[in-house]
Amino acid sequence: LQAEWAQLELEEGALARKLAADGAQERVKATEAAGQHAAWEQVFNVRIMLHKALSAANQMPDPALLPDFAAHGQRARSAVAECAQSALLLLGDMLALSGALGSSAEDGGRQAREGERLAREAG
Repeated sequence: LQAEWAQLELEEGALARKLAADGAQERVKATEAAGQHAAWEQVFNVRIMLHKALSAANQMPDPALLPDFAAHGQRARSAVAECAQSALLLLGDMLALSGALGSSAEDGGRQAREGERLAREAG
């Protein structure tokens, strides 16, 4: 009976250690999941903010009409050039972000390189 009792105590101790280890692993997973959720929430908020900029960019004149629009004076040409520069930088940043968050390493790397190239061209 003593030997059986000692065996049960050993099994109970092993079970308690396993439960403690499992609890620690679950806390780590929960912390990682909370961090991932916060990151995706930030990306979503950035997407909402970018929507306004993209909507404004969609209201620009058709590229074929830009010379006519710019013919209205230096102020119009400067505005078009500044808007185009900002749009190009925004596109580069979006491609880099998309590459960083991309589903596959190959697509993500390609998009990140394209975003960097566009940012260099804009700068």
